Amino acid sequence: MRADVILFASGSNGKELQNKAAVVIDVLRASTTIITALTNGCQAIIPAIDVTEAGELARRLGGNCVLGGERNAQKIEGFQLGNSPLEYTTEAVGGQTIVLTTTNGTKAIRMTSGASQVLVASFANIEAIVKQLAAQDMDVSLICAGRNGGFSFEDTACAGAIIEALKPDYLTDSARMAHIIYKSGACNSEALIAVSEHAEYLKSIGLEADIEFCARMNWTEIIP
Repeated sequence: MRADVILFASGSNGKELQNKAAVVIDVLRASTTIITALTNGCQAIIPAIDVTEAGELARRLGGNCVLGGERNAQKIEGFQLGNSPLEYTTEAVGGQTIVLTTTNGTKAIRMTSGASQVLVASFANIEAIVKQLAAQDMDVSLICAGRNGGFSFEDTACAGAIIEALKPDYLTDSARMAHIIYKSGACNSEALIAVSEHAEYLKSIGLEADIEFCARMNWTEIIP
């Protein structure tokens, strides 16, 4: 198995994903939010590129549809939910279809249409992701959603954690770098997230609880 890490989704045109499993990572916070929502009983999550598309999808679906999302980490005006995984409780999302649009994560998911398989990962479900990937005879691209079109430390560290557990036969240089970053933090997800630029921003707007929640490892076997 060959493993590659795409360090930010904006650096991918999707063509390199053919015949591969694509694993999208947006630790803070879209991946963790999606995993949490599905764990808590939502029926489906539909990623939307932007606010306009999200609204159109919600109107078409009607009924049991919830709009969730953020821009610059703040809940979008008129949406029922933001992008905090702590909002996506069983009471809020159980039995619902969620249309979600975020600054980075949902865009990254939508860019993977050329892949043979698309999975969503965060620190929450690494063991489950690795188990599924290991059972398949397929090369893997770990896609870091990044931050505003650029590099994301926490997404890259999470990719490194997957590599550490998966132990692929061959690593590209970007995969080697991700693995080194994860190992340099003593394989401590909480410490690795805490030093990231995006974590600092979330702290500045009072979202420390989200950071702590997103650092929890392997608490679910859900694989979106």
